[in-house]
Amino acid sequence: MITSTKLILASASPRRAEILRTVGWPFETLAVDIDESRRAGEEAATYVERVARAKAEAAALRAPGSTILGADTVVVVENGILGKPLDDEDARRMLRLLRDRWHQVLTGVALVNGETGSSKVAHEVTEVRLAAMNEVEISWYVATGEPKDKAGAYAIQGRGARFIKGIRGDYSNVVGLPVRLLYELLGTGGALARPGVPGRAARLVGTVREGSAAFEHFRFKISDFRESYPAAQPTALPDQHSDPIRESFRKCFLACR
Repeated sequence: MITSTKLILASASPRRAEILRTVGWPFETLAVDIDESRRAGEEAATYVERVARAKAEAAALRAPGSTILGADTVVVVENGILGKPLDDEDARRMLRLLRDRWHQVLTGVALVNGETGSSKVAHEVTEVRLAAMNEVEISWYVATGEPKDKAGAYAIQGRGARFIKGIRGDYSNVVGLPVRLLYELLGTGGALARPGVPGRAARLVGTVREGSAAFEHFRFKISDFRESYPAAQPTALPDQHSDPIRESFRKCFLACR
């Protein structure tokens, strides 16, 4: 029998709450206010995991004995991190940057035991491609108000869906909470490996989750890369990848030897 641990959601996000309701996960909401500023030189994966943990730990102080869930989502393109737009013009800037190209959506997930203080942290990566939006479409979409509180200035589950050309990976991750990752963190003692997969792949916790679409994508790329560069070292991987993807590639390179 599968049971779902009741969670305290350390977030005021209606989208994360809706995801939990949709999948039938019992929860209560406890919004927290923390400093979400990015540190100098901090990579996207490190940033979303740190902020997710900080949210969960802040809520744990107010809900002792509970299992606390914290999450944080960002969009990554051209080595840059896009959070929520500051205003309409910033939203237009983000959409122009994202249109007609692939980008990555990263969500950090943290679970904190309010009684023992123990925690588990990981993140999911999904690739999304927006259509070639023209200026009329961008202006219309921004005027709807939907981009205002969304990382990357779009909502894949809302009006923005009409501008989504492709997706690789976990859809719920793009909305704001990767359900499968949450289930694995709660149900496997923190080990993200799945049965039948070599143990070293499980070391990728916190970079690219073993078994995910992104991991399989990198596994294929690694095989292709090795054929072309048999003597290559992890520090010599292709430069065109964004920072979080490059780091994930490097760790997959090592784990899949």
